[in-house]
Amino acid sequence: MVTIVELEEENEEIETLAVKKQILLEQSGDVLEEIHKTRELMMEEFERIHIETVLSYQEKIEKEAQEYEQIYEETKLRIEEETVELQNKLCEFLEEIIEEKGKLIELTMQEKECRKITDEIFEIIQNWTDIGFIFSQILGMREAQNVVEDTCSEETDPLVVKILDKIKQRIFGKVQTILRLHQSNSEKIDGVLKRIDEFLDFVELGYNELSRSIFILVLNSMKNVPFNTLENQDLTDDNIDNVKESVNKIRDFLSYVPLCQLRPRKSLRQFLWDEIDSYQRDNDIFFDLENL
Repeated sequence: MVTIVELEEENEEIETLAVKKQILLEQSGDVLEEIHKTRELMMEEFERIHIETVLSYQEKIEKEAQEYEQIYEETKLRIEEETVELQNKLCEFLEEIIEEKGKLIELTMQEKECRKITDEIFEIIQNWTDIGFIFSQILGMREAQNVVEDTCSEETDPLVVKILDKIKQRIFGKVQTILRLHQSNSEKIDGVLKRIDEFLDFVELGYNELSRSIFILVLNSMKNVPFNTLENQDLTDDNIDNVKESVNKIRDFLSYVPLCQLRPRKSLRQFLWDEIDSYQRDNDIFFDLENL
């Protein structure tokens, strides 16, 4: 049987356990409160760290955005400047092309004009050759006329008169042909003399001004030959001799004029040669063009 002492001891133990339990409950409440406080502190710390991290990232992003915006503005400005520079260079290049094209067009027109003048010059020479040939025929007819007049004592003889009239008619016809050629030449010569200094050169290892001067003298002499004196009904030997002297003088002068060296002034070919010379000078190089 359980004694009272044992019951009291058990009761004391129960009370002791109850006290311990109460103490433990109180201690566990403190622990829970500490845990709660610690949790709140941790949450506050986490929130603070999160906010700081977000703010840091936001600041970093804003800084990078400013840097990128600055880079964008600088790049945009540089592109605009380069675009303007390229546009200016393109405009200058186009202006140079237009200027060069204008020069080429002008040179082409000048070359056409030069060729026209050159053709006129050779037409003048051809006409003069025909005039010289026809005049030599007149000289022959005039000599035949003199022979008939000297050998025939009876100038009233109908046959002699007929022969002399026929010779005079032929001479008159030849003179008219010469006058037509001379008139055509005079008109052409006037045009050539006005433009020869501007458009034509004699070229032989450089410009030959002596040939130009002689040729101008020849052209002026051609204009001034007194062919109109041949139209006189009473044609005299003096008239013939004056014309003959002028014709012979012009023929002699023409022999000194190198027509094969006649060139258009500043032709396209000469323009290209000048461009090559300029390139060689600017770049200090030399092209051996003689062996091409």
